[in-house]
Amino acid sequence: MQHQLTHDDTKPVITILTAVDIVEAQDDAKLTAVAGAYSQLLKQLQPDHQVVTAGKLKELAFRPDELILFAFTNDVLVATAQVTRFFPGGVPTGLVNNVVVDVSCRGQNLGTTMMVELEQRIFIQWVSDIEQTLDTLDTSRLKLVLTSSHERGTDSFYQRLGFTAKETVRYSKWL
Repeated sequence: MQHQLTHDDTKPVITILTAVDIVEAQDDAKLTAVAGAYSQLLKQLQPDHQVVTAGKLKELAFRPDELILFAFTNDVLVATAQVTRFFPGGVPTGLVNNVVVDVSCRGQNLGTTMMVELEQRIFIQWVSDIEQTLDTLDTSRLKLVLTSSHERGTDSFYQRLGFTAKETVRYSKWL
């Protein structure tokens, strides 16, 4: 589902597409180009991020518990946001990750636009599905979680979007 946004005549039109939209509409060469641009965008967030190939993008696009959004201006990828759904302890949860706006486009509310769009699509795709399959109101919603470091300067951004910071330490280990 394509969604086009523009705030006024001085700003370019932003087209927001899902990974499924991109995979279904692109030939192999264009899909490879989008995967390359996506990899470069993710490296702005994590310089050691692995390269995302066209094959990996196809795989991610069709996972039922994965939702990836891409924002384009004049066919140039300028932002992305992703959420992965899982059920720890039976609680529907969405892990928001890879929220990146290209350095050349920051300060234009594109991050907010991406997060609002992501939440709307989560509600349509997953929350309405949860409401139909569960009988209790306590578990008929989806909890969104994310991690970010204070050094990134994103605290106020996520707080404006309604997220509450928790003082926890996150540990990770590669297997």
